[in-house]
Amino acid sequence: MKAQTFFTVDKEHNPPRLLKNGEPVFPMMFWQTSIEEQDGRAFSEAGVELFTFTRSFQAYEHPFYVGEDTYDFSFFDGEIEKFRRACPGKYCIPRVFLNAPYWWLEAHPEECCRYALPTELYRHGLGKPFTQGTLHESMASERWKKDMGQALRMLIRHIRNSEYADCVAGLHIANGHCGEWHYWGGGLKPDVSEPMKKYTKNADAAPEKRNWEYYDRFFQAQGDAILHFARIVKEESEGTFLTVIFYCYNTANALETAHGAAERILAAPEIDIIASPHDYFYRAPGDGGYFRNFPASLAAHGKLFLDEGDDRTWLSLKKQHPQKRPLGASTPEDSLGLVRREFGNALTHNTGLWYMDIDGNTFHDEHLMSEIAKLHRCGIRSMAKPRPRRSEVAVFFDIRGNYYLPKCYADGTAPYCFMSPDRLRNLYCAGAPFDMYLAGDICLPEIKEYKVLIFVNLLAPSPEVRRAVESLKGDGRTLIWSYSSGLFGDDNAPDVRNMTQLTGLTGFELKEKVDFPGEGVNTDVNRACSQKPGILPLEAECTFENWRSVYTWNPEPSVEMLRREYARAGVWNYLDTPDVLQVSDGALMIHAAAAGEKIIRLPAPKHVSDITEGKDLGKLGSWTMDLKAHETRIFLLD
Repeated sequence: MKAQTFFTVDKEHNPPRLLKNGEPVFPMMFWQTSIEEQDGRAFSEAGVELFTFTRSFQAYEHPFYVGEDTYDFSFFDGEIEKFRRACPGKYCIPRVFLNAPYWWLEAHPEECCRYALPTELYRHGLGKPFTQGTLHESMASERWKKDMGQALRMLIRHIRNSEYADCVAGLHIANGHCGEWHYWGGGLKPDVSEPMKKYTKNADAAPEKRNWEYYDRFFQAQGDAILHFARIVKEESEGTFLTVIFYCYNTANALETAHGAAERILAAPEIDIIASPHDYFYRAPGDGGYFRNFPASLAAHGKLFLDEGDDRTWLSLKKQHPQKRPLGASTPEDSLGLVRREFGNALTHNTGLWYMDIDGNTFHDEHLMSEIAKLHRCGIRSMAKPRPRRSEVAVFFDIRGNYYLPKCYADGTAPYCFMSPDRLRNLYCAGAPFDMYLAGDICLPEIKEYKVLIFVNLLAPSPEVRRAVESLKGDGRTLIWSYSSGLFGDDNAPDVRNMTQLTGLTGFELKEKVDFPGEGVNTDVNRACSQKPGILPLEAECTFENWRSVYTWNPEPSVEMLRREYARAGVWNYLDTPDVLQVSDGALMIHAAAAGEKIIRLPAPKHVSDITEGKDLGKLGSWTMDLKAHETRIFLLD
């Protein structure tokens, strides 16, 4: 009898790593709506062992919970069998959507999501503004969690008793818009249903009354739902299934669609893998395509991060209705550069990825598949080497800070987008790697190893975060603040004395309104931004006895300012040109923003292998290359 195969995440290892029967494997996967034979075989031949599939519209049209205590797993079984035919001997982590089926919603209208803004309730696919509809369950509904929880239990029992049981490595549990655990109908100010009112202890949910205390309770309902279903996966699989979710986005969506329970989710042992798509603002060829997540925080809490590599290939443009946004490449050459960039981001951050064929048949390119096979071999090779990050810069994002943004603007959506770390594209063009954390992790002991700390939106830091910041003022460290850092105190009132206490800087003035320059702030939407109340001056800095404090209104510090402060703090400069750079102790990636000569400098000589060109460069402290615009090169460093 064949021994069963188990995939696990080694959470004690630093960084966390994926194991197959106890041996490390590189976490490269492939996603398709439904695994097609040509694509499944092509990725299998490239060395990929793990596959994932299904999307939200299939869950609406083919629910497995079809009536009270009645289940139909035929569609799920069909997708598994299709995968097995295409990828014999491989493994999968199917995406399981836990949204309530329409028959249930109609039977239990009191459990449905309701919205503060007027709207009709309708199903998905009707050509209306919310493509996935507005008729959905409240995530605070105990009845939904109970009923769908039992349906999930029955699905897992069915899987484990089926002939295909050995090919299922885990489940990607999904809900909310696109399965990404965003609250339904974010722009409509959810959720004012009776279950949510009960959960938030009847707090006033009127949009203008929502504050930190309200949002904290509001997002815990989201966290409760995720952990409820994750525990069921672990219980019913007896700990043998990986549990995967979308979460911890540094989202640029409306505030109500954020992931406000991120720190709680990171602490939960039931979650093994957290995934997200990467930056939608800056993912065109020449941009960074950086993660919409916090890989350093995930690693610190033992979670494996997977990047959803949904950059479109050039073949997407052959479709009848191609995407108009710059979500990918228009030429075979640029497609090659983006496939490498996705892999390079994962390799240098010790994370994983899945290549995503969201438009269908867009990897039917021999050159791309040959490259993916080569990259997969490189990933396997990297698993046998030390893989620590060597960043000297840490970036912190405060979930709590976002709840205060609507206090400063008439419209809560635009500034929330404005403040997202998605705006920090200059970081990956400043010549040095950086690590992205949630603000609560500033208390970790390893933070003292960084030379520069950048705070994106620390508007209302908790007392614990304030104390941790105070302990980091020293050792020659530079702290960079943006956008009214520390303005709100424990009483939730704006006071510039709070800013002085946090930053050490004086001279701040609280104004009724301050207009910000539009440059570098999504200028196709807002030519200028107005903060109410506002803070002057827009820039300030001071060098103290053993640390430095730099304040700017702009959450997108310029490359010039970053390079200047990095140099003062002694951060190693790997690259002078403003190209995309990512570095770990064992790997380096450069993605050229423009054509020209590029000079890489290492802190100490290492043995360098150019895996994209297949060349062994020997032991080097620096090297020079001429790159085309949008070309990506990846190097292993031994």
